[in-house]
Amino acid sequence: MKNFLNLRFYALFLVIISISAASCTDDNAAGNPLPVPSLDQIISQSPDYSSFNTALVRTSLNDDLATGTYTVFVPDNAAFIASGISDVNAVPLAKLDSIVKYHIYGQIVKANVYPASDTLKTTLGRNIFASNNANGLFANGLKLKQTDVVGANGVIHVISKVLTPPTSNIIQIASADTNFTFLVAAITKLNLVTELSGAGKYTVFAPTNAAFRAAGITDINAIPTVILDAIIKYHVLNTNVFSSDFINSTTKVTLQGGTVTLSTTPSAGVKITGSAEPFAGITSANIVATNGVIHVINRAMLP
Repeated sequence: MKNFLNLRFYALFLVIISISAASCTDDNAAGNPLPVPSLDQIISQSPDYSSFNTALVRTSLNDDLATGTYTVFVPDNAAFIASGISDVNAVPLAKLDSIVKYHIYGQIVKANVYPASDTLKTTLGRNIFASNNANGLFANGLKLKQTDVVGANGVIHVISKVLTPPTSNIIQIASADTNFTFLVAAITKLNLVTELSGAGKYTVFAPTNAAFRAAGITDINAIPTVILDAIIKYHVLNTNVFSSDFINSTTKVTLQGGTVTLSTTPSAGVKITGSAEPFAGITSANIVATNGVIHVINRAMLP
């Protein structure tokens, strides 16, 4: 009798399991969605993101991505290699913590609302400079190789290199380089140091000392202030423009109020719109500051 009851119980158990499994199958067949994984689950379960997941675990930031609301710029494994990081465990913990936090933004920004030109303040407290144009979607000038990997609590955009958090503002970068003593002297004379040291999303086309000389300027102090003011402000935009935002023959409004024209052919360059002067060539692009981006040019722009 006891064996008979055990067999009946076992048979009933099998029926319940079968009904439950069939119910799940029917739900899926009916189009009912399966639970959406959280961002940390997506990252931890993808072999392409194993390096970033290792960084998250080492910095104890993986738990943060299980809750809350985020946009995460995820470098895939190839991005770490391309950035010269072959072993995430070899990166000092404090540095790794800064790197990871610089890839996380505390709101959801999907591709369809990605800004044309704006800052995204990361959980590190420093800005990523986002741009959206005919060339694609970019973060600090790096193209998003995949967008809108959607999780239960946010979205992932995959990037092709690791983003390096900037540590200096535009003035600090220029002041630390002896090639820019003319430029720094001009900015100081015009009382623009405070403005270009403050929060913002500036773009500076920075002439070297040689670039000023190539344009016939050998002594900053010899130039009347009103003329110097116009010249320098033509070199500054009040928005972030990376080389990836260059579209041939487009114009950008400067701090002076006029515009500069961008060129991509035969090479990247910029000049004051309508000027008879030649285009100033960009010799070093996308130097990221805490408050914008610097492009080094080989000739100061003149009206």
